[in-house]
Amino acid sequence: LGYCAVGRSTGRAKLFCAGGFGAPGLALEILFCLVSVLYSADHHLGACVCVVAEKGGAWFGPAHGAVSMEWLHNNAIVQDIITLAKPSLFNIYFALASIPIGFPFAVLLAVMKSSSNGIISRIARTYIYAFRGSPLFIQFFMFYSIMLAFNLSHWKPMGIDHVVMHPLFIGPMVLILNTSAYAAEIFYGALRALPKGEMEAAQAFGMSRWQIFKTVAWPNVLRLAWPAYTNEVVFLFHATALVYFTLPVINEQKDLMNKAGELFERDYNIFLHFSVAGLYFLAISMIIFFISGRIYKKLIAHLDTDAAVTFKPNYMR
Repeated sequence: LGYCAVGRSTGRAKLFCAGGFGAPGLALEILFCLVSVLYSADHHLGACVCVVAEKGGAWFGPAHGAVSMEWLHNNAIVQDIITLAKPSLFNIYFALASIPIGFPFAVLLAVMKSSSNGIISRIARTYIYAFRGSPLFIQFFMFYSIMLAFNLSHWKPMGIDHVVMHPLFIGPMVLILNTSAYAAEIFYGALRALPKGEMEAAQAFGMSRWQIFKTVAWPNVLRLAWPAYTNEVVFLFHATALVYFTLPVINEQKDLMNKAGELFERDYNIFLHFSVAGLYFLAISMIIFFISGRIYKKLIAHLDTDAAVTFKPNYMR
């Protein structure tokens, strides 16, 4: 790991690394230790990183293990963070499995709703109204009941009952159907807000309907709808907390809220466990906002967004 010291002789913190790894290497080694703690119950964090207080500074390194960091291993908040790390992967899975299918399905529904064909438009409107007008909690119950009703007559004879009845399949399926309805309304609003001048110019050039949609309509729709769709993605991630509240839990396949509830039943410390679960939702949501913000900057790169906003009151009319 190497020895690192923080010197304070000049009043400013200085980092010295004598083991050859440097600060990035030290951070990676500590990260590997944290991962080993996560996957090994008898692995002590103090065996990886130790602290020795010296005059004028502190030394980090296993060779100077006079004072261990056992307190970190026994800290309740740290232990909750480690315990809830694996359940958070199920929430991430439900969101990641739903977005790639729900996004194009929502675009298709938005195009269908804006269609001049009355039948196609009514089908899309009915679908959107049904899923936006009913609670997601009820939708989970309804689809699980439907899948259960067809289990003996269809799924078992076909040999796919272990797949279609699994929460890892039903959960993303319901989330796809739900988020596509909400996102379709967002994209439909963007379609309605398209600049008519650009559409008329494309028609004047003799473009086909597909060319107009691909080169004119779709870039504008994506740019206009992206901020609202980002909120929908975050809402979708938060909605993953309902999956295991309605569907059966198989073995140790528990998400954040389910695992936090299990920890609460052990010591009745509701503030600790659910607060850490909430921090996971907050942290992952911040990552979603960050990634979405980077994508949005690419979408509006051609616009003059760096121009300073000036306020010039006009007193003379």
